[in-house]
Amino acid sequence: MVGFDLGGNFYYSQLLELNNILYFFADDGSTRIELWRSDGTSEGTEQVKDIFPGSGFSTYDHTITVSWNKLYFAA
Repeated sequence: MVGFDLGGNFYYSQLLELNNILYFFADDGSTRIELWRSDGTSEGTEQVKDIFPGSGFSTYDHTITVSWNKLYFAA
């Protein structure tokens, strides 16, 4: 687990690497907790998608896994 601060909200998340990209869950203060990815730069850090628009959470357990070179998570 690692802690992230995106826009003033601190959140602990599992980190998972796939094809030199880190995936993690974070809260940017506007979309709640969603899946993010980063290549290690500020410019290369972005939300993958707002899976559950609005103020709700997109996932139940925030677990990420990889199988056959594909990323999976509960939404």
